[in-house]
Amino acid sequence: TIDIVASKEEMRTGDRLLPEPPRQLVSYVPRAPEARVEGAIVSMYGTAVANAAQNQIVVINKGTADGMEAGHVLAILKDGQGVLDRTAEGKPQAIKLPDERNGLLMVFRPFEKLSYALILEITDGVKVGDRVVNPR
Repeated sequence: TIDIVASKEEMRTGDRLLPEPPRQLVSYVPRAPEARVEGAIVSMYGTAVANAAQNQIVVINKGTADGMEAGHVLAILKDGQGVLDRTAEGKPQAIKLPDERNGLLMVFRPFEKLSYALILEITDGVKVGDRVVNPR
């Protein structure tokens, strides 16, 4: 018999109980990665459904195999909008505007092929597929 005293999400049949690993106290030194990084946000952690905001956690597709370390800070880029260029002669042409910087995130738990990152600052919602690159 167990007593559940707190829960973050619902529990279902088939869920497993595991011992909690010992806590590690880590000091993070925020810094830009030395090597060039081009990745993407592949998932949101927790209750974020479509968009993540400041102080939420996301998963990026870069890990220790790509040189990611705890403390690396990356810029978040959102896709540039597609608009019609009505200034061109004749028929309007569809053009894509440049990608825009949307905020910063910091990697706090890297694994071999992916990493958890905390969104530090943001100007607009972050969604799956947004790109992450070295800050400038």
